[in-house]
Amino acid sequence: MRARWLASVLAASLALSLLSAPTAQRLEAKGSRGWIKFWGDGTVEISGRGSLTIKDASRQTLEIKGKWGEMKKLADGAEYTDFEGKVHSVGMGIFMELRGWDLALSHRGVRGKAKFRGEGTVTLNDAPPQAWVDDPNEWLKLEYP
Repeated sequence: MRARWLASVLAASLALSLLSAPTAQRLEAKGSRGWIKFWGDGTVEISGRGSLTIKDASRQTLEIKGKWGEMKKLADGAEYTDFEGKVHSVGMGIFMELRGWDLALSHRGVRGKAKFRGEGTVTLNDAPPQAWVDDPNEWLKLEYP
């Protein structure tokens, strides 16, 4: 009898934890010129031309395709000048920053924070697109959950 009670309590606890599990978010951004700063977990793709910085890369699987001028190593990442290409990342706690032209960001994950400046739009989940801020002293900021 006690074993059945314990099994039913464990099943109910598991069901509640699944119901309260965070839902994956979808962030999509594109800009003709500007600046993207992103922090988060999950799958991230960033692409464009300009100056790229990647930090907190030790907990990531990174794939970098493209070309760049100089690469300066950081404690847990790198800075790339004259970057032109795409970065695909999967893991926990990445920071990516791309400043330049033809910018795009795609994120699928539970947690993220992003800032945008320049000419572009961003969509979080199925919400209407938001325009980036084109002011050197302001940012469009998104944070989820």
